Amino acid sequence: MEKASVRIYKYEPLPLRFICEPLGHSVANAYLSPSVLERPNITVAIHTITEKILFEETPNGSRAIGVQLSKSASSPKYRVKARKEVIVCAGAVGTPHLLQVSGLGPKEDLEKAGVHVVNDLPQVGRKYQDVGIKETLHRDQCGLTSSSTLQVAQ
Repeated sequence: MEKASVRIYKYEPLPLRFICEPLGHSVANAYLSPSVLERPNITVAIHTITEKILFEETPNGSRAIGVQLSKSASSPKYRVKARKEVIVCAGAVGTPHLLQVSGLGPKEDLEKAGVHVVNDLPQVGRKYQDVGIKETLHRDQCGLTSSSTLQVAQ
């Protein structure tokens, strides 16, 4: 069987636009309620990029210990250490990208990209289907708004 090629994608979040309130709903306003934001054990960093997952070597292999963040590729880098675990939830494109730039993925592809291999995981980034977004416009009580429908790219 022929081995599928994997590309390491550059991922940038798409901006969300709303023309009038209350239109739309986001993960941020669903989970980051005012009571959650007031908790002493949470810090929300906006306009911040998670560049990679940080690892330490253990007798049983590598263990995620935190993440490296920045505002842009040319800005200062910050390392944030986790007390217990690192949870990755960067979406369908962002998660495989973050894993791969952190050294988790197909060894051959990571080495070609110049990424230090932490763990050879051949399935990271496989079976990914690019999804196109088709934007349509419609009118509602607030005026002209846009909505997006997902279509699998051919």
